[in-house]
Amino acid sequence: MAGPWRSERADADVPASSEPEFACHGQRCTGRDVIATRCGMHPDMVSTHRPAPGLRVDLRYEAGCGAGWARVWGQRIGDVFTVSVAGGEPQTLTVPDKYATGIRLHTPMVATDSPEALSVCVSLAPGGPRQQCYPAGPPSP
Repeated sequence: MAGPWRSERADADVPASSEPEFACHGQRCTGRDVIATRCGMHPDMVSTHRPAPGLRVDLRYEAGCGAGWARVWGQRIGDVFTVSVAGGEPQTLTVPDKYATGIRLHTPMVATDSPEALSVCVSLAPGGPRQQCYPAGPPSP
């Protein structure tokens, strides 16, 4: 006689929590990569900005990491994105070459307990508008 394919014992081996384990929190996240630290798995969207046609900049935040960052796409070679919080160390992403233009990129993280404290400044490649800065706010479409 055949029994169930899965034993009760197998259920006991499953972790009680499916929450991700983050590799950093707060100041230990500043300057670190959101993917390598697992902070980018399920972040909150803080705001979306469109500084130029085809360019999108999202401010994102992960409470479990106590950190935020900017995610960008539609960027061009030479575009510079700087995420910051008052009193913190700003973190910058510069688009280095054509291979970094057709993909989503993100800045290194900045530590914050408040997603509303995040801001991002965008300096577009030569020929684009001067630096534009955007505070956190409600996400836009």
